[in-house]
Amino acid sequence: MDRVVRLWDVAARKEVRQLIGQQGSLWSVAFSPDGRTLAGVTAEGTYIFSANGPDRTIRLWDVNTGKELRRLEGPTLGSWCVVWSPDGRTLATGGDDGLVRLWELATGRERGQLAGHEGPVTCLKFTHDGRRLISGSSDTTVLVWDLTRPLPRPARRDDK
Repeated sequence: MDRVVRLWDVAARKEVRQLIGQQGSLWSVAFSPDGRTLAGVTAEGTYIFSANGPDRTIRLWDVNTGKELRRLEGPTLGSWCVVWSPDGRTLATGGDDGLVRLWELATGRERGQLAGHEGPVTCLKFTHDGRRLISGSSDTTVLVWDLTRPLPRPARRDDK
């Protein structure tokens, strides 16, 4: 709730680093497959009444230095969850609008959207080979997406 990610040395039982910059409550964080980068997302609060702050960006931090590496312009309603693909080249986010978004990290651009849920997307998981993505929603559905097929093109920002 205080907009800070704290990294802890569990063995020493002490905080070793803070990742700052997010201007809203962080609802989900995920480590990259190599453990060097952390992604964090914030939701608007339509269904999360304790959310605070207007920031809807997806932030990436260097775990060793705490420096912000990249900021992606997330959806208007924000994101509830984030997960890395096994190869570390793609992020998937899900949020209030019921869409799963795929982000290409090399360019920082949204690569596509997966529509099918009727409620907020609350959890995501790639299969170990990265060929499928599983999404869960508050609408009580779980969907399995085949990522080997072409993705629908994302809507332009001014089309929303």
